[in-house]
Amino acid sequence: PSPDDEEEFRTVHVGDMMTLSDPMFDIPEEFARIPLTILAKGQYLEFYAFATYGRGREHVKHAPAAAITFRPQRVAVMQDKKAAEVLFGLDLTTKDGRPIDAKLFTKNRVEDIDTVHDLEKAIHQVGPGTGRDEAFGEAIVFEEVPGAYVFTFESDGSMAPDVVMNEALRELSERFMSISGDLEKALA
Repeated sequence: PSPDDEEEFRTVHVGDMMTLSDPMFDIPEEFARIPLTILAKGQYLEFYAFATYGRGREHVKHAPAAAITFRPQRVAVMQDKKAAEVLFGLDLTTKDGRPIDAKLFTKNRVEDIDTVHDLEKAIHQVGPGTGRDEAFGEAIVFEEVPGAYVFTFESDGSMAPDVVMNEALRELSERFMSISGDLEKALA
C-alpha cells in the first residue's frame, strides 16, 4: 500500500506480477491468487527474473535439489540484554516453536545453527525501517565462525536427502577429475 492508503498491509499475489515478454507467459488465472508476501504501508516489491530455455546437459526439471545455499556459519552474541527486550517483546518463535527470548542464549551466545538462523530472520523485525531499530541498536550481533560454512538445499522429494547429497558429491568428483585430466594434458 502507498503511504497515503488506508490499508496497513497488502498481500501480493502471483497474479499481481506483470510479464514483460510474450503474453503467452502470463500467469494462468487458476494460479493468480497464490500469495507471495505481505507488504506494509509504504513498502513495494520489484522482481525481475530471466529464464533461458534448453541450456545445460540435463533439464532442471530432472534435478532433485531445487534450491541450494552456501553461507558462512555465524553465532549470535547478545551485547545488551535490556535493548534486546525490544526483540523479545514481539512474541516471535523459532521454527521449532521456542520463544525468541533471553533463554535461547547461553553465556550471552547462541551457537546452534538453526536457532542462529531463526534469530537472523527475527532481527529484521527490529532493523531499519521498523521504528524499533534505534531502541534495539546492536543488542544482538552475529559473528562469523572462521572456516565454518552452512550448506543447505531443498529437495523436490523424489530422493532422500542423503541420496541427493551423495549424488551431488559424485557428480562434482567426476567433474573435478575431468578438469584435472584436462589440466594434466594441457601442461604436459
